[in-house]
Amino acid sequence: MQPTRPFLNLFTIFLLSACASGAVLFTTGSPDGRLGMASRPDSPGKIEIEAADDFFIGGAGAEITGATFTGLIVQTTGAPTVGNVVVELYNIFPLDSNTARTPAVPTRANSPSDVDFLSRSAADGSLTFTMTTVAATFTAANSVLNKIQVASGGEGPVTGTEVLFTVNFPTPIFLPAGHYFFIPQVQVSGGEFYWLSTARPTTGTAFPAGITDLQAWMRNAPLDPDWLRVGTDIIGAGTFNGAFSILGFAPDVFQIRTTSNLDIGDSVINITNAGSANTPNGALQNVCANVYTFSPDEQLISCCACIVTPNALVSLSVNSDLVSNTLTPAHPTSAVVKILTSTGTTCNAANVPIDNVAPGLRAWGTTLHALPTSPVTFGLTETPFSPALLSAGELARITSFCGFIQANGSGFGICRSCRLGGLGALAQQ
Repeated sequence: MQPTRPFLNLFTIFLLSACASGAVLFTTGSPDGRLGMASRPDSPGKIEIEAADDFFIGGAGAEITGATFTGLIVQTTGAPTVGNVVVELYNIFPLDSNTARTPAVPTRANSPSDVDFLSRSAADGSLTFTMTTVAATFTAANSVLNKIQVASGGEGPVTGTEVLFTVNFPTPIFLPAGHYFFIPQVQVSGGEFYWLSTARPTTGTAFPAGITDLQAWMRNAPLDPDWLRVGTDIIGAGTFNGAFSILGFAPDVFQIRTTSNLDIGDSVINITNAGSANTPNGALQNVCANVYTFSPDEQLISCCACIVTPNALVSLSVNSDLVSNTLTPAHPTSAVVKILTSTGTTCNAANVPIDNVAPGLRAWGTTLHALPTSPVTFGLTETPFSPALLSAGELARITSFCGFIQANGSGFGICRSCRLGGLGALAQQ
């Protein structure tokens, strides 16, 4: 006797699992204890202060899903309470800047631009954040808060609670390859936030040849739109980076396509590994094609995964492989197919660690279209899958739904794996 198919809408399942913001694309490493740089949005009784450090995005760009940064929460009056958190991204001067005016600082070369090109805030819901205590007590040997001026020397040691902030962008940000500045700001009632320094040159992600690891800069509202170099101008000795990481994915890790008229004929998907995913020593890696098929009413009806070796060609039949063993009884005549690329020794569409999400998969699909003929005939088109931004929430949803299918689908909803070689679609006779 065949097991009964579960008949339910998977979107009624409450997801309890949390997902990190993304893989680490860039990091400056751990705090070195040399300096704390105040950085805060304006609030009643407090002017805005910005501290900035640079990062680089290579390749074909990246979708930024979040960030981390580490700083001190320092008590001034009563118990300090964190309110708003803001992340700003700046280009490098002279972009987004008034170059006709005369700067009132020693130099603007390699500084952030006059204005940001993007700002995300917890107050307006464009970012969310969590805080993790790293150390109950941590001391930075010097600090800058009020004396953001040339040769001030800083304001001496500052002690507080060392906190790691993890920021998530519900809507990812696509950044083309390039050199940028990152500014984190934390509003603290009853205290101050100091962004902790790291070594310069960075001990984290290496900058590519020809790209300089720029030092940290600061400004407050009276200095705006100019900036001062924290080490060279304000402290008068040494240079600094800020402790932060940029999280996200390469732009081609997630792809999507629709297919129609499956009752008339089959659609096929051809997949190859372009060789973009490499090991640390430069060797080409196998990748996993994690495939998720949705019916038009948004239900995940099947999922599966297969290994694709570098430069190999594998294929799937939508009718025979993706919708022949669906979770729900009906076989749709159209579908949405999503493919997520990852690395790893095994492939499981329900378990894709965020650090394993990788670039390099290329996919093409066919579909049938009704032609304006009488009687109606159908034509076949083949087009590439379209890249889509992968949010942390989407990664959590599709893998969790697939895990539910594996655990509770009684074998239904598991699509067939890829076959070696390419396929062409034919109309049913």
